[in-house]
Amino acid sequence: MIRVYTDTSVFGGVFDDEFKEETLSFFDLVKEGKFQLVISFSCF
Repeated sequence: MIRVYTDTSVFGGVFDDEFKEETLSFFDLVKEGKFQLVISFSCF
């Protein structure tokens, strides 16, 4: 399985008309198991 680092801007693409369609298609592929998301976050 391909592991894909996903920055927070990718999640925000759902709310941007310019990127919404592509972003939703990407997350559909994630749901189908084509990719495994890798995310990071930091707490201050």
